Amino acid sequence: MRTIGAVGIIQLTTSVDVSAVTATALERGVRVRPFRDLIYTMPPLIITDAELTQLCTALVGAAKGSA
Repeated sequence: MRTIGAVGIIQLTTSVDVSAVTATALERGVRVRPFRDLIYTMPPLIITDAELTQLCTALVGAAKGSA
């Protein structure tokens, strides 16, 4: 997992299952932009600790669902 400014990225070792990752993240209330072997998100700079926890949990869950 890495961040560049307000962009968070998880890079996988295999291609992302776009529909599975999108569905899993949306179930957790988070929108992501998956493609190739990457799962991107662009959180607002004013994100709260609770929202950041929700975002990270959703991203990890989406990444595990893609494996």
